[in-house]
Amino acid sequence: KYYNDDKGLTAIVANNSALISSAQIAVSNPSMVAQDENMKITTVQGNRSVLEYDEYTGYNLSVPFGQSSIFILKCVNFDSEDEVMEAADQFDINTFKELLGEQ
Repeated sequence: KYYNDDKGLTAIVANNSALISSAQIAVSNPSMVAQDENMKITTVQGNRSVLEYDEYTGYNLSVPFGQSSIFILKCVNFDSEDEVMEAADQFDINTFKELLGEQ
């Protein structure tokens, strides 16, 4: 967890998590995401991801990687999608893959 002034960022790396199934469904089915104006498919370090926005909780970025792992950023009071993506680029997802033994 990181805090600076009024902004907050929580980074989560989970392996073999129930969280990964919904993110994998979303990145595999872009038409489902297209129906929700607060959700879009993005790419983080070559990995397809889902960026969601909620007026009350802020941005949530889910990056499934490997067979059973996911990287999640919860960003509160971030001003834009670009700011969230810039924050995501500060984490090395390939290192997470290696540490978790993912392909």
